[in-house]
Amino acid sequence: MKILTIIALLSSSLCFAEQPLLTPQDVLTGFPLCAISSSYSQRCKVFNDKEQAELVPSMIDGITGIEKAANTLHVTTDVWVYSFSISNTEANKAILRFTDDAKLGTYLSSTKFDVKWNEEKKNWFMLGEIIDYTTGNTEDKGKYISYSEPISFYLKN
Repeated sequence: MKILTIIALLSSSLCFAEQPLLTPQDVLTGFPLCAISSSYSQRCKVFNDKEQAELVPSMIDGITGIEKAANTLHVTTDVWVYSFSISNTEANKAILRFTDDAKLGTYLSSTKFDVKWNEEKKNWFMLGEIIDYTTGNTEDKGKYISYSEPISFYLKN
C-alpha cells in the first residue's frame, strides 16, 4: 500500500511539474510593464530597449507596499495602485487582469491579458488583451487584440 501511495505522489508531482501555473511572484518579477499601455508607460520612454524589456513591477519607482496572495498582487506607490489578478484557466494558460488605478486622480483602467506558458522557452508569453474598462473613450474597449508577436515575461532562468 505504501508503494502505491508513493507512486501516486510521484506521478502527480510529475504532472504538476509539466503544467506550470502563473503566480504573483512571476508577475512581480517578470511582467513586462513597458510592453503594455499603462500609466507607467511615459516613464518607459527614457529607457533603452534592454532596460524597457527588464522593467518589471518590483522595479517601479517609489513603491510603498507590495501585497501578494494566492492569485493576486498589489503594488502601491504614493500615487498609484497596480493590481494583478490571476486566473489559471487550464494547464499552461492563464488570464491576467491588470488594474491601473490613480490614488489622487480619476484614471482607472482594467485590462485582461491572455497568457500562455511556452515549454520550449520556459517562459510565459502574453498573446493578446482585452481592455475591460478605462476612463475616457477608447475604440478598443471590449475588443480582443491579438499581438502579432507574443510578449514575453522577463524571467531570469
